[in-house]
Amino acid sequence: MGKPSYEQTLEFLFSQLPMYQRQGKSAFKKDLKNIVALAEALGNPHRKFPVIHVAGTNGKGSVSHIIASVLQAAGMKVGLYTSPHYADFRERIKINGEFMDENSVIEFVEAQRPVIDEIQPSFFEITVAMAFDYFAKQQVHIAIIETGLGGRLDSTNIVQPILSVITNISFDHMEMLGDTLPLIAAEKAGIMKSMANTVVGRRNEETDQVFEKRSAELNNLLIFSEDYFAMEEVVLSDKNWVLNVLREDEIWLENIVTDIQGPFQLENLRTAVSAIGLLMSILEIDEKHIREGLKDIQGSTNFMGRWMRLGSSPTVIADSAHNADGLRSVFDRLKALPADQQHFVLGVVKEKDLAAFIEFLPKNGFYYCSCPSVPRGLPTEDLQQALKAAGLKCRAFPTIQDAYLSAKLAAKNNDLIYVGGSTFVVADLLQYLKEKEMSKKGEEFMREAIRLSIENVKSGNGGPFAAVVVKDGEIVATGCNSVTSANDPTAHAEVMAIRNACTALGSFQLDDCEIYTSCEPCPMCLGAIYWARPKAVYFGNTKQDAADIEFDDQFIYDEIDLPMGKRKLPLQPLLREEALEAFRLWATKNDKIEY
Repeated sequence: MGKPSYEQTLEFLFSQLPMYQRQGKSAFKKDLKNIVALAEALGNPHRKFPVIHVAGTNGKGSVSHIIASVLQAAGMKVGLYTSPHYADFRERIKINGEFMDENSVIEFVEAQRPVIDEIQPSFFEITVAMAFDYFAKQQVHIAIIETGLGGRLDSTNIVQPILSVITNISFDHMEMLGDTLPLIAAEKAGIMKSMANTVVGRRNEETDQVFEKRSAELNNLLIFSEDYFAMEEVVLSDKNWVLNVLREDEIWLENIVTDIQGPFQLENLRTAVSAIGLLMSILEIDEKHIREGLKDIQGSTNFMGRWMRLGSSPTVIADSAHNADGLRSVFDRLKALPADQQHFVLGVVKEKDLAAFIEFLPKNGFYYCSCPSVPRGLPTEDLQQALKAAGLKCRAFPTIQDAYLSAKLAAKNNDLIYVGGSTFVVADLLQYLKEKEMSKKGEEFMREAIRLSIENVKSGNGGPFAAVVVKDGEIVATGCNSVTSANDPTAHAEVMAIRNACTALGSFQLDDCEIYTSCEPCPMCLGAIYWARPKAVYFGNTKQDAADIEFDDQFIYDEIDLPMGKRKLPLQPLLREEALEAFRLWATKNDKIEY
């Protein structure tokens, strides 16, 4: 059996392992036995690089990305582990903003299948182990590790950090972390370790003593960010924020520019800068690195999901705030934004306290509700019923995509569209936008194959067939039909493109490539495709189109008795009408090559 594809590997991870995003509480493991066993099987990779460990109810992902960006600006190779992902599993595991490559994901899962079968870890446990292993093999200088849920029993909590960061404490996941703020704080305080200082982003009279007690037990330094640092807004534009960083009430860094915005980000920036202030005593970081790092957080770290401006005229904002503290800040900020009319695309999970959620919603908005595409999603009808009972104007839609497209149609240029309520709502939207963008790129590649097929006919070198092979969004090889005698199989477009791609890439398998071909592959080309195993194949003209202009391969299908429809290959039609232009040109030529 050959190596599985990336898609097959993800299918195993998503479908075979318990996953909190899908199942909720039942996937949460209440001890560290599995991750300890996994780490030992891998040679304890988490001990091979320094770690900054980040926890908190809100903002821990933002703070992790901010710190990573500054460390990258200081010239470090920085590993970053966060969760959940939005549109690509590999968002969870990054080095200097670059996603873990697909082959490394495949190789890790294949190599660890015996251990996985024996230990039966959760999805989160295996991804944490994957991150540790990848960072160690790639020899990162430092890694920033964000907890998944809580801290004390989180799978990431086998690390010995050089610094612990706890952003803030508010109510979320009470069924697992406790129903009071001190209980939740005690779980987060579990990441505090001896020989590692701790930064807590926000003071709270109910939780401060929890952290102070833990710090005294460990005999380490604890600072509350707001005691030492403040962020002062200078200018806020659509794209950037200009800020002054105050340290003990004096301007420390003046006119800092940052590309992240949103109601929570001033606090997150303050927490991150406090952490960086402590790191400056043990790492080679200076003020220049802070300025450079804060200026391009999104670009340098591939940060997404928080206060994302996805469009203008109308303004489109997506944000993954989902608990009371986060949502309160988001909706307060939305009320202050200029808009003739506000449209809200919403979805939530079943555990959501709907009464508390609805309290934040503006009464004069238009609401488009749906269910995020996870089993934990609250059925659309339940959300619609709750919104209508609160006197809100609401329509229901089968998917988040449908709800978003309806809001886009209804909104005028001076309106605002907000998409949120759950991380999974934003994930659904970003997945749709990613597929839409990929579709645009795919059409460009198909048009290149069609262009080559037309040129091939005009030049007289062969028939109206051409193919391109694409890897990582770039064309790596092309091939045109140059058949001049009875079915020379090496001269078919797809065969030639595959051969050229294998030569260019130095590999006999193209499992991380796509093929765009101007016509549905014939059996000979199907054989080459089956052998090369690309992850997707797109074709323009159909086999029947070919038969209509006397390129009839049915005799070959009859010969091998294996209709294309029975072959398990990822074939998809694309731009047939445009592809027919090459056939029409061929049909008008008088010097058709005997095929």
